[in-house]
Amino acid sequence: MSDKKDLKLLKEKKEQIICRDILKEVLDFGVSEHQKKFLIKLLSSELEDFEMSKKITSIINNTSKENKTKLIK
Repeated sequence: MSDKKDLKLLKEKKEQIICRDILKEVLDFGVSEHQKKFLIKLLSSELEDFEMSKKITSIINNTSKENKTKLIK
C-alpha cells in the first residue's frame, strides 16, 4: 500500500516539475498581464471539474471588470 502511495507522490512531483518548466517557458516568451489571465481562462476551460472552471473564469472576469472600473474613475 505504501509503495503505491509513494509512486503516486513521485509521479505528482514529476508532473509539478513539468508544469513549472512549462510556466517558465511561457514567462520567458514574454506575456502581458492580460495574456496571463487569458491563458488561465483557456486552461480552466480544459478542466474536468466544470464548477471549478466556472469559478476560475468568474474570478478572472470580475478582476478584469474591477480593473476597467478603476481606470475609468
